[in-house]
Amino acid sequence: LVRMLRQPPKHVPHMRTRDAFRDFFAGVPLGRMERLLAASESARPTSAPLAPPSIIKAHPESEVTKWLREDLVVNATLRDIFTSERCLDRRGAAHKFIDGVDPIEGKHLYNCVRENGLARTLEVGCAMGTSALYFCQAFADGGGGAHIAIDPNQDTQYKSIAHANVERAGLAHHFRVLREPSYLAMPRLLARGARFDLVFVDGWHTFDFTLLDMFYAERLLVPNGLLLLDDIQH
Repeated sequence: LVRMLRQPPKHVPHMRTRDAFRDFFAGVPLGRMERLLAASESARPTSAPLAPPSIIKAHPESEVTKWLREDLVVNATLRDIFTSERCLDRRGAAHKFIDGVDPIEGKHLYNCVRENGLARTLEVGCAMGTSALYFCQAFADGGGGAHIAIDPNQDTQYKSIAHANVERAGLAHHFRVLREPSYLAMPRLLARGARFDLVFVDGWHTFDFTLLDMFYAERLLVPNGLLLLDDIQH
């Protein structure tokens, strides 16, 4: 009975309607029914829910270009990237900065972590690592935390630049990269029981890939977790 009560009602013929439920349990003493319901709830795997997410207000307008605004930059590595418009790989070779969140988007990510006290974040697609820098700096400035990025192209197309940037900022202990497609990495994380306070989807932008990322992201989130989607006009 406990196993039956744990199932979604549509999967159990006796629980599909209120009348069917009442007829099936007719005659069961109230005390026993209360114990059955309590046992079914206590057997559910639970995660401590987060507080409802706060609304992140837009940053005030400024005459200064967003790439040079000091109020949007949270560490020296980001400042170097945005002012020089280039990133260095692990060998010190310079590459034009072309893929990554901009300072306004990045500060929103940083604020989401700090204002909500998040500790576990997941990102699909980290490219040159500006988003990872904002996430990891938020953990360093707050109570700690861990950021996982999924990027099958990190060592090839992006020359491990994201990892190099995070290391250069002294934040590597907050950061891990899964170098495989999200359609493989996300179900594996789910099967291992991983759960996240925030998932940021910024991977391959076709409908089928994004739909699959969103499908797994919803299942990887804790109750009241934050789901962020980039490039919605793409």
